[in-house]
Amino acid sequence: MKPAALVPWILYAGLLVAMVGGAPWPHPNGLVVVGGVGVIVAGIVLKRRVEAGLVAEGEGGASRASDSESGEGLARLVASAKALAGDAQAGELAGLAARIEALQSGEIAPVANTQDDFVRRHGFPAWAVVMAPLATGERLLFRAWSAASDGHRGETVASIAQAIPYFEEADGALRAAKAAKR
Repeated sequence: MKPAALVPWILYAGLLVAMVGGAPWPHPNGLVVVGGVGVIVAGIVLKRRVEAGLVAEGEGGASRASDSESGEGLARLVASAKALAGDAQAGELAGLAARIEALQSGEIAPVANTQDDFVRRHGFPAWAVVMAPLATGERLLFRAWSAASDGHRGETVASIAQAIPYFEEADGALRAAKAAKR
């Protein structure tokens, strides 16, 4: 098992041991509490070492950069959303709903799943600047999916059209974060 996968379990175990030691209040078993806190500290140290190794690995030889890091993920999302908007005027609504769902799971979810790597490289404020418009666009796509599923073409078309500028803003923010890192 990879060390990164062990971190949550080590932290849970430490918390459990500390809670059990402190349970017989007002006379807690101090040694057990200290042991549990020690396990928690060990888990935090392991987590930091794992994260430091991931950053070094990403910046050094084997790159861990994802599509969203390279900017391709959001550029592809913008292009796909624009194509979807063009097809929304006349396409079958059930098929349109399926395409919207595929766009959400195939283009947006992979970008959102890169949060840890992105934050390590660029910081959380940069992630928030990218994610805020992306989340707004995603909500509008969910609205379009719902409207398409219910047979409301006008609302489907409008929601997709409203989502595109947000996706473009997220793409621009990602490119700016990458440029600032250079």
